[in-house]
This record gives sequence, C-alpha cells and structure tokens, in this order.
Amino acid sequence: MMIDVFSFSPPAGSRGKRTFPEPQTNFILFSVFRNAVVSTLFDTSHPLLPAINEINSFLFLNYKKKTSYGLDAISNCRIIKLMMTMATAMGISACGVSLQWTNPNSYSSGKGCKYAGQSVRALPIRTLTVGKKRLPGVQLLVDEYIAKLKSYCHVDDVQIRSNPKNARNVMAQVHDEDIAVINLITSNDWVVMLDERGLDLSSEQLAELLGDAGNTAASRLSFCIGGPYGHGQRVRKRANVSIKLSSMVLNHQIALVVLMEQIYRSWTILKGQKYHH
Repeated sequence: MMIDVFSFSPPAGSRGKRTFPEPQTNFILFSVFRNAVVSTLFDTSHPLLPAINEINSFLFLNYKKKTSYGLDAISNCRIIKLMMTMATAMGISACGVSLQWTNPNSYSSGKGCKYAGQSVRALPIRTLTVGKKRLPGVQLLVDEYIAKLKSYCHVDDVQIRSNPKNARNVMAQVHDEDIAVINLITSNDWVVMLDERGLDLSSEQLAELLGDAGNTAASRLSFCIGGPYGHGQRVRKRANVSIKLSSMVLNHQIALVVLMEQIYRSWTILKGQKYHH
C-alpha cells in the first residue's frame, strides 16, 4: 500500500531509506500505529501496550494544549524510530500496514475551530452504551438527534445490556460488559471512551476531534459509554482517547443524550452553521 510519509518496512528487496516527518509528532499518527499493534497482536494485554498508551496519551495532551510538544527534532525522531522498531518486532510489516501523515495542528483555544467551514471527512459514528432499558423520553431525544445528524454523517445507536451474564459480583459484571463491548469494536474503529477522568474538551475541541478522526485511516468513530461500574480494562486499553462530558458523574442515559447533542453541535461548528454561539 502507498504511504504518505514513511512505511514501517521498505518494499521487498529494497534497501531504501525511510523519511522521517518534520520535527513535530502528530498524536494521530501514533494512534493509528497503536491500532495496528492491537489488530496485529489480537492481544490487548501485550506488555508493550502500556508504554504505547503512555506515549499516545502524552502526545494527545500536548496536542490539545496547543504546544510544540516540548520535543526537539532528535526526540521526535526517537519516537518515530521507537514506533518502527516496535512494528518490526511485532511483525506489523508483514501485514502491509499503511499510515497517513497529517500536518500537526493543535486544538483551538477559546472560540473557533480550525476546521470550521472546511471540508471534513465524515466518519460514520456509532455509540456503544452499556445499561438497562432506556426511558421512553431518553430514546425519543436520541432518535431526534440521530435524525438531525443524517445531514452530516451516519449514526448507529447500539445498546448493550448491563450485566449480560447476570454475574453476582461487580468485577465479573464489568468483565462481562467489557467483553461485550470489545467484541463490537473492529481494528478500523477510532475509539473515544467516555470517562469521568478523561480529557475535558470544549465543544469546539470536540468538533476538532471529529475532524482529526476523519484524517486518520479509521473507517468508523465509536463512542463508548460504560455501565454503572465503568469500563473494563480491554476497552480502556483499546481506546484512542478518553474524554469526559462533565466533572460530575452522569447516569449513562443522561450521558448519551448530552453526547448526542454535542456531536450534533460539533457538526454545526464544523459546517459554520448558526447553532453554536
């Protein structure tokens, strides 16, 4: 497959040089690499994944804060080399992994969105919500926002029953819910986990997150809302980024309604429409 900037391995029989990107590391590039690792290993418990997640989180935090990452050219090259070394060690090169480099842009501070009025690739969106049967009023609101979002992107609303195997203790329940969610996520998903300890984004920053996800090689954007006891380890390790909707803990039904409204608001920001003020 063709690669914009560099590949994990040169063509068969080639001894050509790899080209490193400019001295700023885009967290999106690393996120796609991380997904490639997970999809290649089919093992979210691999001992290298915590280190990969740590680098991924560091890059995203700096990306969000509109900084130059505090990394010089040497540090950036070391990170890229680390990625390629890990890829080779894990056999990713044999899988024909392809990455697309995007120019490093930071999230806007205050009002405004860097993608406003620009053409943005609209990834299909899916919400994965763990919980009990919804209240009719909640479902009515969710359906209303899904209908509104049809003008921008396709949205699937997936409900996962809380405690699917009727476990008798909390740890077993979280484990069962974790398995149920992770089985619905593919290697091509860009996963956003909603968590009370996640990143605190403004509406403009969430709009930029949608735009950034469209710049990756992902084919779908999945938002995960956990059950009453939160997310399991598999979902936590698989998530590309973790965000929070509020500093307060929200019921999963309320969280879904807020998320749907914010996704709709994000798209109106991206399109420059008069909804967000």
